[in-house]
Amino acid sequence: MTLHRSVGFLPLLRSLRQHCPPVLPMRVRRCKIPASVGAIADCALMSDDEGKPSHSSIRVASRLPEIAACDALAHEVAHALAYTTEHPAFLDHGPEWGLAMARVYRAHEALLR
Repeated sequence: MTLHRSVGFLPLLRSLRQHCPPVLPMRVRRCKIPASVGAIADCALMSDDEGKPSHSSIRVASRLPEIAACDALAHEVAHALAYTTEHPAFLDHGPEWGLAMARVYRAHEALLR
């Protein structure tokens, strides 16, 4: 699912945090991700000292144009939303991720109205 227009990275992030809160806290940043890595964004599940999931960490490459960064953000937030204690393997693109992506897309569309 591609976002054809957006309000911008930070407004989208604020809206998604408000309308689609994940089970675990989300840390999001735009940063340098070397092109040699081959990724434009990623989402990782981070653990505390006891090995329990503590938060998701989302990185979006700062080299991306704004609309592409918003698209990548939406995709990675869907991964964070797909995490539940019953479905901890949130990195795949299974049914839980698909439902989460639909929630993200609807929240984005509502923001544009």
